[in-house]
Amino acid sequence: MVWDVGGPNVEEVDLWLYDVTEAKLQGIARSLLDVDHLSPADSEKQPYYPPRGELCDERLVVSLVCRHDCHDRRYDSKTATPLNVVFVVNTGVWGSYLSEKTMNALKGGVKCGSDAFMAVRIENIAFHVWRSHGHFVEANVLGMGALRKLGWSPLIDWKGESFVLDNAGLYGKGESGKASSSSE
Repeated sequence: MVWDVGGPNVEEVDLWLYDVTEAKLQGIARSLLDVDHLSPADSEKQPYYPPRGELCDERLVVSLVCRHDCHDRRYDSKTATPLNVVFVVNTGVWGSYLSEKTMNALKGGVKCGSDAFMAVRIENIAFHVWRSHGHFVEANVLGMGALRKLGWSPLIDWKGESFVLDNAGLYGKGESGKASSSSE
């Protein structure tokens, strides 16, 4: 059962990530993740599967291959260049967010949709992201809505200061691993 507890809309959320800047994302990408933030990816597939990230200042940071998914029939989204985008994984928010710089890079100059949100694809799964704002204006945030849609759970190796976004059957397979429902 999902509890409807109310709270801010995705546009009203403010995260205390003021220290996550474009320059810091680029530094993390190069030093820890061995990739350039916003660089063209070799393909739409993740270079590692499951995707691997690092703990940086007690935050989960991962580079994921993304591409713009425009629903305008005048634009073929399949020709959009996939880019390496560095995200902070945040399980405390539902929405996902991209900095204005990241949104513009993914759009590649194409005017499609709103400036406040857009659709992206990761692993051929499309979902909406909103423009980062407030105390996280330069951060890219992967929230619970996207993690759920992708079927990924962060599994952390605290000693190794790393993690994977895993979609394996965490609780077993088959009937014995099936969660019981109160409506049964």
